[in-house]
Amino acid sequence: MTEQLDVSQSIPEDAMETTMAAQPKPPSPAEIPIKHDRVVDTTPGDIAAAVAAGEWVPTLIKDEEYDRARWIGSSNAAALMGVSPEFDGERETPLTVWRRKVGFEADELSSDKKLFLERRKRWEPVVVQMLREEMDAEIVSVNLRYQDPHLPFLAAEIDFEWKDPETGFIEGGEIKTVSPFAFKDKFGWGEPGTVDVPIHYFFQMMHGMMVKGFRKSVLAAMVGIDSMHFYPIARNEEMIADMRRAYLRFWNDNVCAGVAPDPMSMGDLRAMFKSSTPGLTVAGDSIVGSKALKLRALHSQIDALQMEGLSLEFDIKLAMKDAEKLTVDGRDVFSWKEQNAGSRLDVTALKASKDKIEKAIYLKYLKDYGRRRVFKAMYGGT
Repeated sequence: MTEQLDVSQSIPEDAMETTMAAQPKPPSPAEIPIKHDRVVDTTPGDIAAAVAAGEWVPTLIKDEEYDRARWIGSSNAAALMGVSPEFDGERETPLTVWRRKVGFEADELSSDKKLFLERRKRWEPVVVQMLREEMDAEIVSVNLRYQDPHLPFLAAEIDFEWKDPETGFIEGGEIKTVSPFAFKDKFGWGEPGTVDVPIHYFFQMMHGMMVKGFRKSVLAAMVGIDSMHFYPIARNEEMIADMRRAYLRFWNDNVCAGVAPDPMSMGDLRAMFKSSTPGLTVAGDSIVGSKALKLRALHSQIDALQMEGLSLEFDIKLAMKDAEKLTVDGRDVFSWKEQNAGSRLDVTALKASKDKIEKAIYLKYLKDYGRRRVFKAMYGGT
């Protein structure tokens, strides 16, 4: 029988008197693999005036000079501003950026990202020609990196720069390839010509405008292989000022000081506390204790609901028999149809194979994921 807990119960203070044993300590500054120097901000008080006067002059960065671990780039913008999207249950946070900048993890592109950039490089002449045709503007440069003139740890790679035919100013542009299936409102895409783009792309573009001094920038969304849509984004001085303050604080107080930012995701916790200390028990205070009991009660409720759901599913399927669809009051509510179950590699047979080649294939692609911590509810105790 599943134990039922009263989630409203409070925990007596005397039940939390056990002293908490030492927890894994964060690395000291001396243990940081890559050291960085603190930076003094020389940004002028009126950035907009400096840009308008042509006094904002970023430095061109050569490819051989660029080391991702030593710069904060536009790809870090969303994470540092707390708006990074979630992919496969994980998302970028200040801590994940910090770990790469100080050398605890390699700050390099993933193999998928490298492949994507290589393929996009091949398409570059076609994309640039499409830009010229669609924008009716002169494309003056592509894929250049710049260093911020006042915060030297900031860099931005600009996909393309174009000359505004109305003002004569050089402005920036970002190219995003988007699947037709992802080019939808629920993924952040609004009508072309508006500023409605996914929020992480918005911050990337603001980062580029900040470093290079653009007055505006255009996001060119290449949907499929032959459709391009444009989203003009204007420079926002208040947002740029907030970003510069956040960047400077992160760089000096976290990266240079060797102090990890606070965790913001489950991935952060896994990175900080990869292993457990055998035999170590921690006694939660009244706040953590209440949350623990509430979570354990929720687990029990979820288990009970799943069992109830299976029972309901059995009864419904029994009533449907060989029918493909169930209706209630004329409305479709459930279907039970045949579909292709797909195919899977029979790993068990491959592992048991006596054939040397098959055995070699199995061993070659066998990946050991090592040990991991498993969080689960415990019932009973002393």
